Amino acid sequence: MTEKIQFGCSQASATINAPKSQIDLSEWMFTLTSEEYQACATGHQSASMGQLFDGKRMTINVETMGNAHLVQHYIETTAKPDHVLGVSPNTAIWIKDGPFFTMEVHWDMQVEEVNDGSCKLTCTVTLFTSDAGFQAVLNNPALKQSAENNFNEHINEETPLFAKDIERKALARIWSKQDLKVS
Repeated sequence: MTEKIQFGCSQASATINAPKSQIDLSEWMFTLTSEEYQACATGHQSASMGQLFDGKRMTINVETMGNAHLVQHYIETTAKPDHVLGVSPNTAIWIKDGPFFTMEVHWDMQVEEVNDGSCKLTCTVTLFTSDAGFQAVLNNPALKQSAENNFNEHINEETPLFAKDIERKALARIWSKQDLKVS
């Protein structure tokens, strides 16, 4: 088996105009409807929620980025109101007019309080692969640069729209009638 390598990491931040105490990122990530997911980026096609046999929540997301079509299977790894990490150990990626590959994706979101009425959302997505065929594709500098550009553009597009959706839900207090306890 080929050694797992990290080949991408993108991070973006956005403001949420709501108190940190009213935000629950773990509930947000694992209850996001397909329509809400689609509204957060032009490449978002579908989202579905589920639960594994051990009780961990999961979300299955379908999206495109540039010339790539992806199906991710995020499993709840860290689930706190102010920090959520979903890990998709077996994301499928199809490159236009090319073969199918696999990769691992870490979707990490955190909120930090700015003041009583606003927070900073930071979304970090990190990519890994042990797929030898995909690693060979990534060795082509032009293809790798194009993929990095598409990846960064996508994260920069979706993060402020994620923040707006979280803000809307926090202000509506959909996660709780009482303020949430945040570590």
